[in-house]
Amino acid sequence: LHMPHLDGLKVLAKIRSNPIYVPCILMSADWDLTDKESALSLSPDWLVDKPFRISTLAAGIEQILATKRC
Repeated sequence: LHMPHLDGLKVLAKIRSNPIYVPCILMSADWDLTDKESALSLSPDWLVDKPFRISTLAAGIEQILATKRC
């Protein structure tokens, strides 16, 4: 969610305002309830808590590829 000069939620909102589907995975080390609710309202494809296992990220990618047109 926190990036230099950008906010991940604003980036996701901009991506979701475009009619072309772009898969999005959000990662954060410091989710709070408000952040998670805000993120979920923007329909990310997967949320990942840092630190994470590669297998968790791989599962998210596999699910996106299996269920969405990419």
